[in-house]
Amino acid sequence: MRINWRNSWSAIFSLLFLPYVVALIGLKFTGFFAHPGRSLWVLLGTAMSLCRADPVRFLRFFSEDILLIATGVILLSWFLARTESFFRLKLLGAMSVLLGFYVIALAECINVVKFGSHFGVQRFHQLQELLFGYPDAVWGALSLSLVTKLVGGTLFAFSSSFLLLIVSRQRRRVLLPSRFVTVARGASVGIILLAAIVSLWQGRIASNQKSMLQLVYEASRDRPRIASGPLPPPEVLKARYEQLAFDHRDAVEQPTGGIHPPVVPGANVIIVVWETAPYRYASPDVTYLPGLKRLSERAIVGKYHYTTYPRSTRALFSILTSTYPLPGSKNIAWKYGRYRADALPQILARRGYVSLFFGDVRNRNKERFLINQLGFDEIRNSRHLLTGSLEDPLWQMSGGARRYEIDRRLYQAAVEAIARLWDAHRPFLMVLAPSLGHFRFDDVPEVTNKPFSPRTWEGRVKNLSVLRDRLLEAFTDQLAQFGVWERTILVVTSDHGFRSQIESPHFDPLYLNDETYHVPLVIYAPSIFSRRVTLDVVTSHIDITPSILALLGIPHTGYMHQGMPVWDERLSRRYTFLLGWDITGSDGFLFREASFMRNTVAEREYFSSGLLAFDERARIDPRSGREYRRRLDAFHRLQEQWIRYYHRRALAGKESFIEDVSDRR
Repeated sequence: MRINWRNSWSAIFSLLFLPYVVALIGLKFTGFFAHPGRSLWVLLGTAMSLCRADPVRFLRFFSEDILLIATGVILLSWFLARTESFFRLKLLGAMSVLLGFYVIALAECINVVKFGSHFGVQRFHQLQELLFGYPDAVWGALSLSLVTKLVGGTLFAFSSSFLLLIVSRQRRRVLLPSRFVTVARGASVGIILLAAIVSLWQGRIASNQKSMLQLVYEASRDRPRIASGPLPPPEVLKARYEQLAFDHRDAVEQPTGGIHPPVVPGANVIIVVWETAPYRYASPDVTYLPGLKRLSERAIVGKYHYTTYPRSTRALFSILTSTYPLPGSKNIAWKYGRYRADALPQILARRGYVSLFFGDVRNRNKERFLINQLGFDEIRNSRHLLTGSLEDPLWQMSGGARRYEIDRRLYQAAVEAIARLWDAHRPFLMVLAPSLGHFRFDDVPEVTNKPFSPRTWEGRVKNLSVLRDRLLEAFTDQLAQFGVWERTILVVTSDHGFRSQIESPHFDPLYLNDETYHVPLVIYAPSIFSRRVTLDVVTSHIDITPSILALLGIPHTGYMHQGMPVWDERLSRRYTFLLGWDITGSDGFLFREASFMRNTVAEREYFSSGLLAFDERARIDPRSGREYRRRLDAFHRLQEQWIRYYHRRALAGKESFIEDVSDRR
């Protein structure tokens, strides 16, 4: 193997800077694969919206990526022109693999935002678990889609470069004349030096003029990071939360209609958490949901109810523990492992309740681990509803039809389980998390009597809402035959709304959206409510468990909860926090009829006099938003400590906040 070094100082120069280019790309991939979750959801989504508002800043996002790709291409051209064919082929293959992976990574970011799917995030989570030593996820990581993506992309990059090599050997003078090499030599020197200077300079300034993949590493780190050490006592944490969550300057509460519902000790509890059902399409006031409307006639209805986090398991965590989830890209189970919250299943278990969870727990260990520690006696995955027989028609279904049939079987299995417990006179907590409505919004052609055209996006979304309502109505009618509703409380809500532009054409990833966080809330209890009671105050998922405990006559103040009953008059002066940095790119809060948000990727802050009514006119100067920013940062720090307390309590074997406090006294 010989290299033609004659008159080719450019080749020597290339070899000197080749380690720099490879190392820089390698560092980017280290961050990309180590911290994929948060930024994959928001990088290009926010950048697309930012392009409309600030094109110059948008182009700066890509500056270093363009420099690196240009550098790699110029290096390849040098070796095509200056080296022998065999060595040229080997080096060309190696460089093609590096550049191929780099371009694939950028394309994957685009795909995640363009298609609005979890698939890209799941693949990189799986690859992370495979590379960084999670043995329980090794088999799940070897998915066909992941292998196809990586191997196929590499082969494409290599084959393309190989064809270029063949052409260059046939017509080198035409393809790469000496003038081109001379110009490329000077340009590449400047580009490589500029890339080096820019990369060093960007690491020293607090600015978002970074490459897209550099943001993956920097933006995905948990914020704020709390140094490990002694934690404040739990009663101090509760006092700090009260200080942050309430405006103590104005102690005048807005009346909630004088709601003082009677208690029903020992009543059964059913919680139905719909999948991706924003209030706009799942409100009991829309005309095409007669089942939910019928339930609302003897229920509490939350007109301004919001999820805490636009992810299913974290929303369930808030519903069942009355606690905001951990801010950032990692959930509590992934970051801390074991935890012990004052979860509703555990509280009711001490009073003889049987708790069951029937839902679509996806095949990811983090979700199962989080739900397993909430204290359910039985967890049944909707995928267990397959009969195991190849003749089962479910094996032949796909898309919306498959989800519809799975949910139908899920409701039927819940009816059978409830009937057994009802006959045995056992009080129960049943949590149902059906999957119909999850992206993609496929039509269900097997159901013919749909009121809206499936040819439009809005028609498909409304049809899915209709199908959800029909399944819920059939479920409640079957239970009515047993007389269950005489001593049962039913809560109907949703985990979250739309989270991407493909899920909703009205979605703008630059802002916190009403369609993302605003969800329905119906607390149906015919033995308690004889009419509809509508709440005009802002409520949250953290208020559901305290409301249920209050209706059961169980004091909720003795637990490590952050919510309160939805009829509590103090809600009118509470700050209700909205988290979701790794999906929406922003965090914020609601207060009275106003809202504040901070987009960390775009480094912008907004204040609106309405509830999540953001646009560029609502943008504020950082100095005027200092007080709001401090409150949000303080809440992040407090929540990190709050979740760490749950972990410490699990390690100490403490069952509840009451037991922990009494033991220390």
